[in-house]
This record gives sequence, structure tokens and C-alpha cells, in this order.
Amino acid sequence: MATRYPFAEKLQQQGSLACVALAYVHNRDLEHGVFTPDVPSATLTFIRFKGRSYALTAAHVVTGFRQSVRNPADYGFHILHHPGQTLDDTFRQAPMPLIGHQPDVAWCEIDPALPARFGKSAFEFTDIVVPSPVPFAVAAGYPTGEKQWAKISLEEMRLRLRGAFSRAEGISMGDGDQIQFYSELREPSSVPSMSGMSGGPIFWHNDTEYGFLGNVKQCLEATEAEEETLQAGPHVHFLAQRIRYEDFDVWVS
Repeated sequence: MATRYPFAEKLQQQGSLACVALAYVHNRDLEHGVFTPDVPSATLTFIRFKGRSYALTAAHVVTGFRQSVRNPADYGFHILHHPGQTLDDTFRQAPMPLIGHQPDVAWCEIDPALPARFGKSAFEFTDIVVPSPVPFAVAAGYPTGEKQWAKISLEEMRLRLRGAFSRAEGISMGDGDQIQFYSELREPSSVPSMSGMSGGPIFWHNDTEYGFLGNVKQCLEATEAEEETLQAGPHVHFLAQRIRYEDFDVWVS
């Protein structure tokens, strides 16, 4: 019997509207506004929370970008979608809890008008009870390998950014802050690598409700290179960093 995802189409639309591709580029490239498809990128998520707007991504995205260059002062976080926007590096990381590991979450407050600059809109993060275990989820983001040149006019070339979605069943038990999702696919995905989706939004849902769960910590699709793993057939497998409403309320206070 095929797995039912009653809100999948709606959540894919919501996910597409709530995220953008984020890169870490040199200031000289920022000045010229020219970026090539091979620039490494991740995903940035827009949410609204208690009347304020935030941009979220995975903490390992922010620290990884900073550590990948010799002098971070020469680089900036840049939204690749036209017409582009450089963000001030004001990302804050979720604090270390008394018990457990540090959440893989980084965020900064943004102008509420920023998402609309790219034809996007922030997802409203509301205080709704998340079922435990989480039955289904949809993850969204922008794989870094899916960027390519597109000819806009005779004189203008622009990066084309292809978004991707993963939907799967929850396989984690308990109420932890990291939740695994896994489902088999009937055929291999058209996107060979999901690298770059880190930081993208994940939405939980059941048969009657849905809501914001957190961001992508890791997302990958099965390829021929994975034939020797236990999950050799086509599948989707991603790890969610859960962001609880009450925790985020404390973090941003």
C-alpha cells in the first residue's frame, strides 16, 4: 500500500515559499553580483514568530562557511535568488542545554519585508502540539548541485536555482530533538545529491494537521554509489533538527 501524505502538496508549496539558497562569497564578488553555479550553497528558512521575522539555517552551515576561508571578514552571507541580498553576519547559535548536545540551529532577525524581495513568504511558527512519534514530514531546500546558468536575455545570464523536496515517514521513537525520516522510492530521484538542503524547513503532518518541525540537519537520496549500504534501493532519508516552540521563544528572548 502506498504511503499517504495528505498535506504533501500543500507543504511543498509552503516549503518553496519559505526558503532560499544561501552562499558565502568574497566581498569582491558581492560588489560585482556575479556568482557561478559551482559556488557552495546551503538553505535559509524564513519564519515568523510572535510578530517578528527570522532567518534560520543549520549551525553547521554557518560555522562551516566561516571555517572554510582564511579571513571571514572578507566574506559575506548572500542570498543567491534574484535580485540578491547580503545579510549581516549576526547569526546566533542555539545555546548548549544542561543535558544533551547543542542544537544544530542558527538564526538572525530580519526585516519582515525581506522574503517578499524574492517572491517568498515566511512560515508562521505557531504553538501547536506536535504528535509523538512524528508520523510524516516534508523537507524543502536548494541542493547546491542543482544551480545552473539560465539565459534571461541576449545580454543577461542568471543563476537558475532548482528547489527540491523530500517526504518520508518518521522512524524515530521518543521525543528527542533529532528525528529521522525514511521512505523507499519507487524509482531513483531526479536529484542525484541533496547536499545543500541543510538549513531548509521541515514540516510535520498527520491526517488532520501540520506545522513547522525544524530544519534539515542532513538530507540525502540513494544513488548507485550507495549500493553497498543496507538501504541499497532508491530511498529518501533525512535527519531533522527539531525546534520546539517554547525553546525558540527562550532563544530569541
